[in-house]
Amino acid sequence: MSSNLSTQADQSATERQALIETLVFQLSRQLSTRTVLMHAAIADCIGLSQGDHKALDLLYDAEQAGTLLTAGQLADAVGLSTGTVTSLIDRLEKANLVRRIADASDRRKVVLEPTHARDEEARAIFAPIAAAAIELAERYSNAELALITDYIQQSIALTEEQLERLRNLKAQE
Repeated sequence: MSSNLSTQADQSATERQALIETLVFQLSRQLSTRTVLMHAAIADCIGLSQGDHKALDLLYDAEQAGTLLTAGQLADAVGLSTGTVTSLIDRLEKANLVRRIADASDRRKVVLEPTHARDEEARAIFAPIAAAAIELAERYSNAELALITDYIQQSIALTEEQLERLRNLKAQE
């Protein structure tokens, strides 16, 4: 009997290892690649480079969190030099997507404020994507959604940690 339990435990451990390897080495990579490609297509639809599009996304995230970023903070967030980010901001400003405004607490500083001038255009692009994602999510129970949400939140934190590690490696060169 104990031999049977041991065999079941070994099979369970093997199945678990196979699932983890599939998740980490196949599915996560495939999802990441397709996400990058989808966002490149979205950026193209709104006339931006992929980098400009994701920088704008960071500005929206900051605004939603109740803050506005400076050019230096945006440069840090995207891992670019301040000079490169200045050109990026110029492009976003020219496209009427952001404006530079004086910081309310320190008028010597300038913060970046999304204009929302093209939100309707963005909604038209994102609405079918959101609808499909909602339809997919509705297939899962509340407990499964909580588990998926936790996994994604932990994956975001892990990605941020690894991004920091990689940037530090690059800085040490």
